[in-house]
Amino acid sequence: FTALLTGAVIEEGAIRGVFQLRVQTVVSPLVAEILADTAFVVGHFVRLSDPRELAFLVLLAFVNGRVATTMQSVRLPATIHLLANGIICAAVLKLRALPVQ
Repeated sequence: FTALLTGAVIEEGAIRGVFQLRVQTVVSPLVAEILADTAFVVGHFVRLSDPRELAFLVLLAFVNGRVATTMQSVRLPATIHLLANGIICAAVLKLRALPVQ
């Protein structure tokens, strides 16, 4: 559980802070954002088993990419990612506690 939450912060720091915000000094912010979003989705693609997961990852990548570009910071994207992972973890734990019918 903790690894999933801290992983969100580390991922956003790496993908948005180290990659996206630095690459946009060489290419346009939009190109840097698309490259970072693609890296984020591809990095998670190995674990995907459902098209809805892919849609969620693309949406999360897009939102966090836009926020990072607009704010020139990774704080809010990391927080959004952390909250998304926390909600998913809580939902999975809750569903596992339900009796199987």
